[in-house]
Amino acid sequence: NQKMLELTQIKVLVLDEADRMLSMGFEEDLTSILAFTHEKKEESARANCQTWLFSATMAPGIKRILNKYLKSPKIIEQVSQNNGVSTTLKHQYIAVKSGFRSQALLRLVKSIDNFYGIIFCQTKKDVSDVEEMLRANDIDCMSLHGDKEQREREKILRNLKSGKFGMLIATDVAARGLDVKNLSHVVHYSLPIEVESYIHRSGRTGRNGEDGVVISMMEPSDFSKLARIQKATGLKVTPFEMKKTDEVLKGIVKGELESLNNFKAD
Repeated sequence: NQKMLELTQIKVLVLDEADRMLSMGFEEDLTSILAFTHEKKEESARANCQTWLFSATMAPGIKRILNKYLKSPKIIEQVSQNNGVSTTLKHQYIAVKSGFRSQALLRLVKSIDNFYGIIFCQTKKDVSDVEEMLRANDIDCMSLHGDKEQREREKILRNLKSGKFGMLIATDVAARGLDVKNLSHVVHYSLPIEVESYIHRSGRTGRNGEDGVVISMMEPSDFSKLARIQKATGLKVTPFEMKKTDEVLKGIVKGELESLNNFKAD
């Protein structure tokens, strides 16, 4: 609109996360941008060049999008037996008494040696509460949500990738487009409502054929959601076995002794 870009000469247009972009209300902007690829803006809603649309999940509305924005589209699908969920992932759950989710999370992360992964929450308040609780228990972690500036987000991701901390608490802002190698775990602190969100969140671990573990924290009201996810994906979800209290305590004592042994004499 400011006449700073000339789009009539572009050869290829790529729209990543097409379904999400359009469902989040960017359709009007997209249509306007595509119109600028024509000499005369009103010619067509389609781009005047080769167009690629990418989406990890094929929502029912995607066909409407294809017919509107693509001419004679060729669909290239790569579908696994689990409808988009990596076959290298192990899916587990923890049954949690109502109101005891944060205590169960603390017990969970202390049951996992060398946890390196993401804990997904439904809201920014949950993210803040979980981060505060973990830090109060001397667990190094950082958080990511929509209110954080881009520069701050990039710094947090650099620190996660470099191993400066091993636990990221995040909303679904980290569920797509986040590629960190060797993440061992994804924890659904609160189970998402949409099956697609479960798939995208879980896909942050087990990247490029690596193994990964996905753990869902389940209060009684969550089991119907899990049943729907299992039916849609064909996944088998098994119970996660917590370490017993004495095992957790032994691990804590061992860690403290090791840190003491590393002190230099003064």
